[in-house]
Amino acid sequence: MSALLKLDSFTTYFNPDLIDFASGLKLPFFKDCDFDSPSWNLQENKNVGRVYTLEFNSAPLGMGYKLGDNPDLLRTLKLCCIFIYSGNRSLTDQKVSTAEGISDYHGFILQLLRFLKLNQIVDMKYVNQAVADLVLRAYCTQTAAERLDLETRGIKALTELFQDPVRLETYKRRRSSKSGKPDFDYERFTSEMGCSIRAFQSIEKFQKLRINLLEEHGFVVKAYKGSIEKEERGETSIRKPLGAVKSFFRMLHIAKELFPESQHTSKDWFRDVKVANLAKKNGKTVLTKTRNIPRPVFFKLMDQAVRWVVDYADSLLEYRDNVLEERERIYQELHNKSSGTLESNWQYAQKLMVPWFRENQPTEFPYVLNGIERTPNYEKEGAVDQEKVVKAKLLKERGLTHEKIANELGVKGISTITKYLKYQPPIKGISVHQAVYTHLVTACILVIYAFTGRRQDEVMGLKVGSVINDGGNLYLVFDQQKYKQGERPLPTTRLVQMAVEILEKLSAKKLDANGNVRLFRLDNLCTGKEQEAWPDFNAFCDFTGIHAKSENGERFEFSDHQFRRFLAMLYWYRYPDADMPTLSWWLGHLSAETTMTYITDREGQWEEFLQVKNEFVEELTSSKTEVSVVAAEIKRGLELIKVSTLANVKLLEKKGKLLNQYVVNFVRDGACFGFSPSIQERSKCAKNGVAQISAIKEMGCGACSSCPNLIPVETPMSEMTVLTLSASASPMLQGFQP
Repeated sequence: MSALLKLDSFTTYFNPDLIDFASGLKLPFFKDCDFDSPSWNLQENKNVGRVYTLEFNSAPLGMGYKLGDNPDLLRTLKLCCIFIYSGNRSLTDQKVSTAEGISDYHGFILQLLRFLKLNQIVDMKYVNQAVADLVLRAYCTQTAAERLDLETRGIKALTELFQDPVRLETYKRRRSSKSGKPDFDYERFTSEMGCSIRAFQSIEKFQKLRINLLEEHGFVVKAYKGSIEKEERGETSIRKPLGAVKSFFRMLHIAKELFPESQHTSKDWFRDVKVANLAKKNGKTVLTKTRNIPRPVFFKLMDQAVRWVVDYADSLLEYRDNVLEERERIYQELHNKSSGTLESNWQYAQKLMVPWFRENQPTEFPYVLNGIERTPNYEKEGAVDQEKVVKAKLLKERGLTHEKIANELGVKGISTITKYLKYQPPIKGISVHQAVYTHLVTACILVIYAFTGRRQDEVMGLKVGSVINDGGNLYLVFDQQKYKQGERPLPTTRLVQMAVEILEKLSAKKLDANGNVRLFRLDNLCTGKEQEAWPDFNAFCDFTGIHAKSENGERFEFSDHQFRRFLAMLYWYRYPDADMPTLSWWLGHLSAETTMTYITDREGQWEEFLQVKNEFVEELTSSKTEVSVVAAEIKRGLELIKVSTLANVKLLEKKGKLLNQYVVNFVRDGACFGFSPSIQERSKCAKNGVAQISAIKEMGCGACSSCPNLIPVETPMSEMTVLTLSASASPMLQGFQP
């Protein structure tokens, strides 16, 4: 299958640095696999190093048909996964540069092949205009589940299966050791439907039927954990899959000689499709992530995070060590007396520690800890009848014997009464594991995000020893993989150093054993196994009493870019000597244009910064009145307010009302006020009364010159050098020194 490819006629379509022209059949992400492997393991070369598994031979296409059953189609998909990475846009129409991107592309094309198989097409040579129109219509008007008709097909197939006892018997796997009931081979069922288990999770009717049938026929019931939400047909859910489809057919047509003959297409069927326009027209705007967290929530969140790092961490870590020491003592006693297994003795040792937790709590921690790993569920009734416990203790105080108490309560066995009399409810609180390995780790990551403004992969890729102390100046070394800039030492604060040191203490034992230098590989308190540390911002907010929800009651979705934007806005509008090159250099942007979007208050998205934005605008317009129409207008309006208003409070109110009308956007030629509603139609780029700033971004400097809504700058912002800035010359970087 891995015959050499003759790429001599197609060299202009590929990046020579990304493909081996001798074969072309490999990726730099391959981990213990090659082109011919039935599945690929792709390891990301970013800091986190995540591995993505791409199934090929066993990938289901539906109706019992697998991708491996069609060798030509199998080879075609593999080649496309190679080309989408190594090819130029002239071949692929889109660019993928990561293992994650290749994994996503692989999934999108499998969805397409399943849809075509449902319509009796398995080879691309049979695709014609009618089929292309069918695909385009389905992708624009239906979700992935709707395209595959999963609800109707799934309900029908599941009903027929449970009506056939002989066939149903083949879906029974092992029996559960606790209930004695068999497991249903759900993965096999969904595979035969041509999709994954996840594809059915949002189909409520199917899920209810599945649970009812499993209970009725004596299977173990594993309900989907979480709310069943209907899949939204958003812009992204149209743009990404349809973009992959367009790229797929483009490659098949342009480089058809590289693909099996059965997959040749007579035309580039999606050449004229405007994917972005169709996505905007047919998709809903679905906010999967909260763009900006309100400033009050941010400040409360960071206040708690700093408290955990500065005030609580030392006490928590000392307490954790005491807990482990006590557990080891109890375990050794059990080990000497009991013949139980290692696992059972460990679990029993943890149960025996309940009284210890009642008598021992950390000294500098305001919350109660009640266990090592698991926190009792107080909402659920346990095995002990609380009402009978109370009655048993009252009867004992009256002098009744165990036997008489048992008769009074209608309980068989004196041992049960003994259990009632000795029973003490667990104290309410959280486990040590949750406090240390969830909330404390989250607090440390919050501190690093907020005071460095780094990307997620840069933070999660930190290594032990990343903090450098150079003569009292602290630097944190990040591996900036996005633009292959390598390791960058950035000035940092003592607070960030403390957060990193806490994470190093949590990682130290595993590092001693295996020489692992990753900062976020931690030990599980109970099993001792290595696990990936990951923040849970919403759980941290819930636990510390921070209301991190929108006006509609929807939980905020936190991301690294919220912290980057927040830091950029604070710096740009608060530092007196803020400059664009410094901010771009700090954020690691290759272009200052990207940085401009970080400090833009487009459509009032940063309402919390209105006051500082207004102060910035007032200062900006004071010296640009001769070269800017909008600057002169704003200055004239401010002067009229000063003349007509005497009271300082009234003056501030009127100035605020005036300046709130203006929206600032940064473009190559300076500060643009074109999105301000009252003056938008006079913008040089206006079309039908609406500013078209995005239309001029591809043009060179000077495109906005002479626009009445522009306050120009002497040096075009996009021409500033942002990669060679000296740290000692930056007021922002100096401000981050300890």
